[in-house]
Amino acid sequence: MGSAFTPYLPPPLRAAISSALFGVATLMIYGLLTSFPLEVHVAFATVAIGAVALKLLYFEVGRRARRSRRSVEAVLEAELERLKAESGLDCELKVRWTPNPSSGRHGEVKGKTIFIYDESFDRALTTLKHEFIEYHINKELLEPLVKLINVQKCIIEDLIYSRKERLVKGLIKLL
Repeated sequence: MGSAFTPYLPPPLRAAISSALFGVATLMIYGLLTSFPLEVHVAFATVAIGAVALKLLYFEVGRRARRSRRSVEAVLEAELERLKAESGLDCELKVRWTPNPSSGRHGEVKGKTIFIYDESFDRALTTLKHEFIEYHINKELLEPLVKLINVQKCIIEDLIYSRKERLVKGLIKLL
């Protein structure tokens, strides 16, 4: 299925348009050779022009959609640079827009890249801001706390180990 930025023409419809064009062209040639009435030629020409116009419209929509996709990515990259500059939180973050409506998330940070899964431009912009803030909260607040907790855990494990060893040595003496 196509997204808001990717046109989608189902294969049966594409095949029908191609078949219609081929059929109309064949009938027009046959009609010229066998002298169909003028009204039939006009009808065939109308159908052929409509099918060609539909196919051209599809390709133009696809070209504009690809341009729109590049535009969205460029705006997201510019917004990320603005966030970095205005917040004073310069970092090596990059942004990638990969619309995925079936994802259970709007976006996420993997390594140094913010992945945006929203199809809507406005929602993608909001998600970029959210992920930028969340990245810095994790980096500035949560990571140091996790390191502290891990150090405390190691100290507690060492303390438990030394107490356990002392207890075992005491119990061995009783045996």
